[in-house]
Amino acid sequence: SSWTLSGTPNFPRAAHVAPDPASASVRDVTRLHDTYRVPPEALLIAMQADKVTHVDPRGPIAAVALGIFVITYSACSSPAKVGAAFPWTVNPTGLLNDITTLLGLYAATIPAKELLNVVLKYVGDNLIGYTRMDEGDQKVPKLEVLEFHDLCYLAVNTIVEFLGMNHTAAFLIGNSVGYDPRSFNTFNGPLAFIAVFVLNDVIYYPFHLVAHRRIFYPYCHKQHHRQFVPFRGYADAANQHPLEQMYGFAIWIGSLWMISKLLGLHAATAW
Repeated sequence: SSWTLSGTPNFPRAAHVAPDPASASVRDVTRLHDTYRVPPEALLIAMQADKVTHVDPRGPIAAVALGIFVITYSACSSPAKVGAAFPWTVNPTGLLNDITTLLGLYAATIPAKELLNVVLKYVGDNLIGYTRMDEGDQKVPKLEVLEFHDLCYLAVNTIVEFLGMNHTAAFLIGNSVGYDPRSFNTFNGPLAFIAVFVLNDVIYYPFHLVAHRRIFYPYCHKQHHRQFVPFRGYADAANQHPLEQMYGFAIWIGSLWMISKLLGLHAATAW
C-alpha cells in the first residue's frame, strides 16, 4: 500500500505519494525521511526489508568529535577536590580514587541494568498484565537486529551513563540537599518531588524540538529513531547518540539544583 505526505507544502506532486516502502531502497527512504519528514515507520520497514541498513555517517562522526572533545577537556581538568584522583569530569565526587574501584563500579552497572529489565518485564507481565506493542496480532515494525554501530553507541553510552550517575551522586551529597530529618516539609518534600520532574520536562522539550530540526536531526537524534518499539528494554532505550545522554543528565541535575534553590530539596526527596 502507499502512504502520503499530508500537510507538506510546496513539494513536487510526485513527492507526495511514494511507492510501497518495503520495496524502496533504504537510501531513498532515508533521503525522504530527512528531506520531506516521511513517516518514520516507512524507513523502518525498508530497513527490515533490506536486512542491512544504511548508516548515515554524520551521526557517528559527530559522536567521535564529541568524544575527542570530552577526552581533551578532561585531560586538562583539575580534580574535584584536593588530593582526589582523576579529573572532576570522571570523578565528580572526589571519592573514587582507585582505578580498580572505578572500573569495578562501572562494570557492575551493566548487569544491573539487565537485571532491572528482568524485574520490569516480570512486573509488567504478571502484576500489571499490559500488552506489549511487539506482541499479538497488530505487531508494530521494529528494529530486529542491533548492528555494529548500534552496539558502538550502546558501549559508549554505558560509560556516559556511569559518569552521569556519578555527577548526580556528587550533587546529592553536596550542600544543595538537606539531610536533617527535622527539616523535611511539604515544600522540600512532595512538592519538590513533583516540581523536579515537571521542570525537567519543560527544559528538555526545546532540546527535543531542536533535535528534530532538519539541520540537526542527522547528527544526533536520528539514531534514536532507528527503533520505535524498545522491546529489548535497556538495549533499545540506550541506543541513542551520546550527546543526548549528556545533555539529558545535565538537564536533570540542573533541574534538581534549581528546585533546591526555589523550594529546597530534602534527601528523602532527592534520592
